[in-house]
Amino acid sequence: MAKKVFTSGMVIGAKLMELLTNAVIDAGGTEEDVRRLETNGGLRKKVGELIAGVKQSANGVLRLAVDYSQSLSDTIKACEFDRINSDITEKHFPINKRPNGEVDTKMFHFNRPITSGQAIQEMDKEGYRPAELPELLAYAKNNPDEQRKYPIVALGSVWRFFDGGRDVPFLFGVGDKRGLYLLWCGREWDEDSRFLAVRK
Repeated sequence: MAKKVFTSGMVIGAKLMELLTNAVIDAGGTEEDVRRLETNGGLRKKVGELIAGVKQSANGVLRLAVDYSQSLSDTIKACEFDRINSDITEKHFPINKRPNGEVDTKMFHFNRPITSGQAIQEMDKEGYRPAELPELLAYAKNNPDEQRKYPIVALGSVWRFFDGGRDVPFLFGVGDKRGLYLLWCGREWDEDSRFLAVRK
């Protein structure tokens, strides 16, 4: 029986490689580009994330795999940002230990100036809570180009520092550079801002 299963797996694998090779060639690549899957671990990782990491439904909901057990520094490193605010640390942003797994996320865009409190109220009406830092980073890793289009805010993680101020993390891009920054959450956000949220 084991031999039969193994043979079946080989047949499926050969068929998948044939389909992948054809897709690469149709896109203007070569068989040599396909062979890079053997030697380039980063490429294999990106293909795997493309297939399994993000699933988007017609109503704008993105399903993301989030690892809440990973250290914040390792999660940030995996996002390959060009600039990072040095105050974004586990001391300032301790991670809520939620179960690892997939979460349904949604990007809220109000197309008008709005306060943090108003944005959270609007999310709540639709059954969402503001995203926390691990969820924002999972989004950034799987959608690296989105922050080049507009700022993306995570209102669910707040650093309250000694003078009473409160900062929240957000994603931003300038040209081809991507960064993870902090902004005062008591501000009125401009109409271009987006807010990542997670279904409750």
